[in-house]
Amino acid sequence: MVTATNRYTSLPSARLAGVDELIATDPEEKDGRFTGELIGEANYREGKANKIRTWLNETGRDLSDSWCYGDSNNDIHMMELCENPVAVDPDDKLHKHALEHGWRIISFRK
Repeated sequence: MVTATNRYTSLPSARLAGVDELIATDPEEKDGRFTGELIGEANYREGKANKIRTWLNETGRDLSDSWCYGDSNNDIHMMELCENPVAVDPDDKLHKHALEHGWRIISFRK
């Protein structure tokens, strides 16, 4: 699972969903308290793609037969790495990009 949400907030949901690996924004903690700083890069926009590339290099995995779902233009960099990108109720910029690149577009609003 890849999310811009911080690990502290997203880890319980990932565990509940049975997700084995989580790529998230990592908040810095000191003495059991969050400092307001991040460890490394935020998992946002280009940061998502960068963290995915790092994870791929560290694990030796690839993205063959991968599926990525995004709803915002902030997800474009991540989705461009993916074999099967799907725009879900996308914002205007992602919608336009998905149309231009032949990506699947779906909606849960109808």
